[in-house]
Amino acid sequence: MAVGSIAIPYCQDAIWQVLTDYEHLSQFIEEMDSSGVLADSGNAKIIYQAGTGSFLFFRRHLYVKLMVQEFFPDSISFYQLHGPFKDYYGYWHLTKDETTGVTTTQCIVVAKPDFFVPGFIYRLVISKNYRKILTDVLTEVERRVKHP
Repeated sequence: MAVGSIAIPYCQDAIWQVLTDYEHLSQFIEEMDSSGVLADSGNAKIIYQAGTGSFLFFRRHLYVKLMVQEFFPDSISFYQLHGPFKDYYGYWHLTKDETTGVTTTQCIVVAKPDFFVPGFIYRLVISKNYRKILTDVLTEVERRVKHP
């Protein structure tokens, strides 16, 4: 399991807009090559994400199809419908501090690959990847707020 959080000093709506911009995630999440919506039923969506994962000198192209449930403006849950994991699910949770205006953005992911990787190494890799994704999200929120 990977858990990461980051304090983002912008409005919750700006963060929500970035997290749910499924068609453009690959433009600001570094390891993602493409992403998009395959089916849209309002708060429920089926999306795909493709990218390249790397570990030491190994590289693997990954494609995952996800069921996403949006609970505006607080959380987004997801789980794998198709992809390279035995288990892959998690959620994003946004918590706004009304006194400071800072929104804590938390991502919790459970990812168990369908290929062998020693557990402690995989936990390090997945935690590092999600910390990077959180940083990419922060950077994109800042870019959109400063240059709408």
